[in-house]
Amino acid sequence: MNEFSDVSLGSPRTPKTPSSPGQFSSLRRILDQRRQLVMQLFEEYGLFPSAQATASFQSEHASIFPTKTCLQLKIREVRQKMMAQSAAVERAATGEDSNSIGSTGSIQGGDNSGQGQSE
Repeated sequence: MNEFSDVSLGSPRTPKTPSSPGQFSSLRRILDQRRQLVMQLFEEYGLFPSAQATASFQSEHASIFPTKTCLQLKIREVRQKMMAQSAAVERAATGEDSNSIGSTGSIQGGDNSGQGQSE
């Protein structure tokens, strides 16, 4: 049974590779554990934890995050993935698509022509 299946923190997950069909490798397990711990840090201190919060969290979890730099890199990685996912969800909710012009396939609005353009 997957040890992370009952965790509902909404952590970004890396897709399984063909070399691990059902079994987590030890490296994969460590990466998932780090990701889950960073999600806990975010829940306690927000997306931008203070230096003091980061340092104390790293010392509590020194076996998983051997250095403060290791923790900081994982914080940045998870935050970027979360923000990218939320931006994608927001675009989908508003009907925007990066491959089309407007949701109906035509240019929408005419009142703002020339706005935001500098030539």
